[in-house]
Amino acid sequence: MMNKWERYLGVYGVCLSDEKMLLIKKNRGPYKGRFDLPGGRIEPNESILEALRRELSEETGYKINVVENLGAYDFLLSSYPDKLSGLHHIALFYRVETKEINLNFESP
Repeated sequence: MMNKWERYLGVYGVCLSDEKMLLIKKNRGPYKGRFDLPGGRIEPNESILEALRRELSEETGYKINVVENLGAYDFLLSSYPDKLSGLHHIALFYRVETKEINLNFESP
């Protein structure tokens, strides 16, 4: 059994357009090199929706409208790169929209 567990709380946007989903390619962390939903950590003194808007803007350049909460999911990773502890990842998902989006697999 793992001696130490780290907890990570993140908020993520699900943006669909013309049967395509907006994804980002991770540059660091335990999911480096993988595609993921845009989003991330909630900063101190920041609401969940403020964090969602900030993270999507930072990662994609898009401004969003939050449509609805899709729910939460959590999972445990018993080990991940460069760590001796386990990770308890809690993810909050929201459906988001933007008028600016063009999901042609190009950067904004």
